[in-house]
Amino acid sequence: MLLEAGDDDVPPVLLSALRLLVRQIDQLATAIFILEKQIVARAREDETMRRLTTIPGVGPLTAHAIVTAIGDGKQFDSARDFAACCGLTRRVDQSADKRRERGISHQGEMRLRKLFALGASTIMRHIRAISGRATEWQRGILARRPIKVAVVAQAARNARIAWAMLQSKESYRRPPRPRRGRPIPFWLDKLIRSATGQGARGTTAKWSGPGLEHSAPSKRSKARRNAGRPIRVTHRGQRSADRTKRPDT
Repeated sequence: MLLEAGDDDVPPVLLSALRLLVRQIDQLATAIFILEKQIVARAREDETMRRLTTIPGVGPLTAHAIVTAIGDGKQFDSARDFAACCGLTRRVDQSADKRRERGISHQGEMRLRKLFALGASTIMRHIRAISGRATEWQRGILARRPIKVAVVAQAARNARIAWAMLQSKESYRRPPRPRRGRPIPFWLDKLIRSATGQGARGTTAKWSGPGLEHSAPSKRSKARRNAGRPIRVTHRGQRSADRTKRPDT
């Protein structure tokens, strides 16, 4: 608006240069809009691209970029290889028997990695707003890891799913939704997991949805529960925790 009105505070020489830059920006925006419409139309016509758009977080632009970059994906032996090509796998430092895993490598196809990350961030933002839409895997990753780590994990997962769909030529199959009911907030789920030691070595507890139903306790949890109880000797000489009888006084 200031350039069109000819503000007196702007020197005339600078004003002409700024008008030229604004004109170029408008032309580029128009060209980008036209190219984007062509890409979307192409993605809707192609069967493979249209199949890839059924993946949550993968739109027409991402599907077009995947097919344009790798075609049918036959050059990769596994889904992890394609994720590594996008720079979405962990960087591993290994010396002799010592193995250390760090963050993602940030190598390979940078444009595909950005598109996968943008789609994954949209998914996680919607899930945090409406937790009922989250799958069991998404609930678990959000409870254990920060949001940015969860976004990268979702992006790597989408890349693997896209490669698998290119190989199998099948449509995307949505995972089963959790049982209906009042959803558990992520902070409460994280607190429950930390209190019960879920995920630690020797733990078999597995939370399943809003009902908070879990499997049988592990040996470690049984040992903690039986600690301090009186011990009796059976007729076979085995020691066990007496839960019903008290020793004679």
